Amino acid sequence: MKLTKYKKCRLWVDDYGFPGSKDVGKIIDKNIPSSMLKRDVASKNVIEVSLPRNTSNYALVGFEFMPDLAGNMTEVSVHVSSEQTTYSNETLAISNNVFSGIPDEFALSVLESAIEAINEIGGFSPGRLIFNIGAYSDSGSSIMIFRLATSALIKISQFDIENMSDDLLQAELETLLSIRAQK
Repeated sequence: MKLTKYKKCRLWVDDYGFPGSKDVGKIIDKNIPSSMLKRDVASKNVIEVSLPRNTSNYALVGFEFMPDLAGNMTEVSVHVSSEQTTYSNETLAISNNVFSGIPDEFALSVLESAIEAINEIGGFSPGRLIFNIGAYSDSGSSIMIFRLATSALIKISQFDIENMSDDLLQAELETLLSIRAQK
């Protein structure tokens, strides 16, 4: 989607065919109380964001969710890449040098922003929310863009996307990817 002010976004809901991070160096995680009102099914959601030039402008981040119907906690974890591997798929990045995985410098921001977004929406289903899909640019990626993308991904995952019009989905993403909305 081409959004206003030169923002670009791609969203995959249960159809992201690229591999997750295979070179996991460590896993950072945190358990939080889950929302017993929400019962999500297993899913894999990914967002790729490119903001206008001269800002921290590129991130691709995604999660797999595995529900635990008997549980009462949501385990949020981030698989941190152990090495820099070239990302060979087409991207929205301005830079030609894009790498797979979630590097250590952005991993904590993914975890923190996921938990903040979950708290804002009133909780997530019990289960494991694993951030194991990512890509970043050698120039242009930052903590800010990973926080923005992660928050938008968590919030959009709670929408009934299959029954939303393209215009409504685009308007929601426009709002969620607004830097001012995150402050």
